[in-house]
Amino acid sequence: MAITPIEAKHGWMLEVAARNYTNSTREYYEWYIGQFVAWLTDVGVTLLTDITPKHIRLYQTHKATPTDEKPGWGEYTRLASFRAIRAWLNFCVAEGWLSVSPIANVRAPKTSKDVLPDLSIEDARRLLAACGTPRETALILFLLDTGARGSEVIAVNVGDVDMVTGAVRITAGKGRKTRTVYLGEKTRRAMLEYHIASNCPSANAPLWRNLNNDKRLTRNGLQQIIARIGERAGVRATGHMFRRTFALWSLRAGMDIYSLAALMGHESIDTLQRYLRLVEDDTRNAHRRYGAVDTFLNIREGVFP
Repeated sequence: MAITPIEAKHGWMLEVAARNYTNSTREYYEWYIGQFVAWLTDVGVTLLTDITPKHIRLYQTHKATPTDEKPGWGEYTRLASFRAIRAWLNFCVAEGWLSVSPIANVRAPKTSKDVLPDLSIEDARRLLAACGTPRETALILFLLDTGARGSEVIAVNVGDVDMVTGAVRITAGKGRKTRTVYLGEKTRRAMLEYHIASNCPSANAPLWRNLNNDKRLTRNGLQQIIARIGERAGVRATGHMFRRTFALWSLRAGMDIYSLAALMGHESIDTLQRYLRLVEDDTRNAHRRYGAVDTFLNIREGVFP
């Protein structure tokens, strides 16, 4: 069957909708596969069956290479793209549009095992100092205090937040799982100021809204707000950095890893083990610097009182 990559993309998006995937998952496939299909068009690939393993490798290299207009994709972005393309091409095989997936023998991009950058306390203070409205201040504190994913943050409604207890109901969690996260006293105070400044919207209204039309903020809109505040503060900040910061700060404050996994919506603690190793490094370095025996007891080698 002669089918174009664009037609195959439309077929996959219909399948994604039929499977009732979350909006964030649909956006993920729409964007990553859309980027790949646009590139295929640019390089002259007109039929789905013309895609080869070489095209996929060339695309990965192309996206990793920075240009004057924009930086190259990072390793995790390239991996996300690879996974989206793989799911799409496997679907095309299942539909009979391809006899074999051209990605079958292409290895996924490697990613480092290091934890990506988080925000320092000074970074957070500078971001808050750069906020110009109650909305911006409340948003930065909400991100820091909940560790919620960007897609979860924008899905919260006003009525999902209990200003008395600080409980926030997350209804758009990964795999459509609902959980509860919490806001501390300082964040609740900022949220109340934002609530009053925005004329106390109804419980069913989106918590985070566009200023010009009161519609629900999009993920792109969320990133733009964070980027603007970061530019004013002189701090490089992305939405997911707040999630990583929440994890590290919580562990450093003494939270157990199982409670943290529940708050972050992780089914296992595997992802958090890397954060835990960083915290253990903190305590190890602190002991090297301030250890009681090495600091206060002047003991010659091999001689003990």
